[in-house]
Amino acid sequence: MIEEAKQYNISVIAWFEFGFAAATDEISSGILEKYPNWAAKNSSNKPVIIDGIHWMNSFLPDVYNFMTSLFLEVARKYDIVGV
Repeated sequence: MIEEAKQYNISVIAWFEFGFAAATDEISSGILEKYPNWAAKNSSNKPVIIDGIHWMNSFLPDVYNFMTSLFLEVARKYDIVGV
């Protein structure tokens, strides 16, 4: 996509729509299986699942660092103008 966009002088901005979403009821990313303590929990200590989307706890340093590493990898590896 980036190479095609360059041909038409179009800038590419990486978009992470559901940044802290880990999985859906139908599709598992494996991240919460590998790091179950990363799951967001509600006040009853149950996993936060909204409309079938399983969420990670964005306040945990490990989750924050993981997400930051993904953003940085994309920014460093691909010729994008922003995130």
